[in-house]
Amino acid sequence: MKKKLTVLFNTALLAGALTGCVNSSLESSRFVPLSPSSTSLSQADEKENFFDIYEGLELFPPMTIGHAVLRMEKPLGAVRTDYTSLDGILSTSLKKISPQNQYSYQDATNILFTIHSTIRDAGYKAEPCVFLHKGIQSRTLDCDLGSYIYLSIADTLNIPLRAVSLPHHMFVRWNFPDGSKINWETTCGAELSDVYYQTNVFPKIKKDFPVEKDLEFKLTELDRNDLAAYAANFIYGNVMERFAIENPANSTFNAAYTSEEYTQIVAPIFSMAADYLLGYHQSYPSLSRAQLLEKAERYPEAIVDYTDLIEHNPCDTDMLVKRASAYARQAACTANREERQKLIDLANIDLSVANAPSRYIDKLLSSP
Repeated sequence: MKKKLTVLFNTALLAGALTGCVNSSLESSRFVPLSPSSTSLSQADEKENFFDIYEGLELFPPMTIGHAVLRMEKPLGAVRTDYTSLDGILSTSLKKISPQNQYSYQDATNILFTIHSTIRDAGYKAEPCVFLHKGIQSRTLDCDLGSYIYLSIADTLNIPLRAVSLPHHMFVRWNFPDGSKINWETTCGAELSDVYYQTNVFPKIKKDFPVEKDLEFKLTELDRNDLAAYAANFIYGNVMERFAIENPANSTFNAAYTSEEYTQIVAPIFSMAADYLLGYHQSYPSLSRAQLLEKAERYPEAIVDYTDLIEHNPCDTDMLVKRASAYARQAACTANREERQKLIDLANIDLSVANAPSRYIDKLLSSP
């Protein structure tokens, strides 16, 4: 039997950290528009070239989830120093942690404590913060951001750590081959049980969000595919909101961007998430990855992933419809008439096999 670890921590600290996490709100930093044609230097130049930074660094290939999130946050102000600050945390952790083929319960808890102390020794504290680059700059991490750093170290060391979400909160979980697990609260560096989250943490969350009357307790373990999609959609939502606020003439939330602006500002967010999954050491085709590639306007790659998923489950008509959408979107931006018609035909074949109406992609298929 594994020895039960006695965790001593300040309950007030945990309560304060959780309050900070669930009460996080939209920050007031200004939206930084992407402008590929910009030739200015200094800080603006640093931001404009941020997408090229990873290719020039060799510290931690492939990129971790933390690096991916920072790259997704470029439109919100992430810069090179944020990236290198994360590298510093990873480098310090790797000096203290020795990778192994198998980990005992005590090995795992020692590693989790080491990560916690490394982050705290670097001056970080558990306080409200929405974006990772802002957290790195201010040395403040909420539950999501702290989890990203833990998982970045896990990416580098190939240890079995995953994110676990419940409404308005996140922590990390270490899974063992025998089915046992460690729930680790990143805001205070403590092991907590599922029951604790249900009886202590969740009631506080419900109290802080009284308008959400149907809020239900559920712990959802996120693999890297789910996590990358979670991060990309969260960042996309905030970028859209800020763009709408700063461009009141385009006040409709879903219509805030022109197609050109989408390609320059939004598509790269999803592209960074997809790149992370494509480079991840356990990468495999998934619905999340295919959808990220489609949102990134990387339609041929999305079609490949949808095709792989269909081959594994030929009866999945919903996946056929999704591939038809990707065919149609690629057709809509294909100038060659012959190639365009081939894509339209493929989309119609998928819809026919799925016995699905085409009304929701007719607009794409009929694009000039």
